[in-house]
Amino acid sequence: MEKQYKVISFDLFQTLVNVNENIFKIWDTVLPNQCTQEQANQYANELFVDYATIMRHEMIKSKFITMKEIFYKCAKSTINRLNIAVSPESLVKSLVQAHYEAPFYEDAIRVIKYLKKNYKIVISTDADDDMVCIERMNDLGVDKIYTSEMLKKYKSDTGKNFLLSVLNDFKIEKQEILHIGDSDSDLVAAVSLDVDFILLDRKGTKRKVNSNAECIINRLDDLREKL
Repeated sequence: MEKQYKVISFDLFQTLVNVNENIFKIWDTVLPNQCTQEQANQYANELFVDYATIMRHEMIKSKFITMKEIFYKCAKSTINRLNIAVSPESLVKSLVQAHYEAPFYEDAIRVIKYLKKNYKIVISTDADDDMVCIERMNDLGVDKIYTSEMLKKYKSDTGKNFLLSVLNDFKIEKQEILHIGDSDSDLVAAVSLDVDFILLDRKGTKRKVNSNAECIINRLDDLREKL
């Protein structure tokens, strides 16, 4: 990739940190000693289905709502469908805590430190402010963190251009930023502003490379060869 990037933007969850590592803890917190890892995984999958549906619905509305409000709608739907004795409020609290505490992937720290030598590093995440551990991001050497709560927009909102805030703050052109993430929302954020995008596919289950992505990588270490 012979590009002169000045800023590299990273998605946070499932790109730099692994929320899935906390799946059992999320559900054991609200259902103490009542579910197995297999059940927790099942509940998490059901919750994600609701999340995807609700996010699609919210993106066609003009009013911004926080991630906790989205989590609440998801929690209420999943709990009712599965008929489990959990309050939506307690599940939302557990979800927020799980995101805040999510551990770094083993390749994230070394790759960020490597890239810091030549690029400004920013986090672009669909999250409320209190879902991000600022201290850990600062220790990593991140130059700036952008959350959906801060910007009042989500990456999948094509009409609001999440990454435009990064361009404006760093006074760069769109060809001077690269965005890296693992989800459709990351792809939308990049394509809607016509900036380069690398899809992270840790499990090898994502879509085929298409014209909207520079490439697909399976681990962050692959960036050393790409940049």
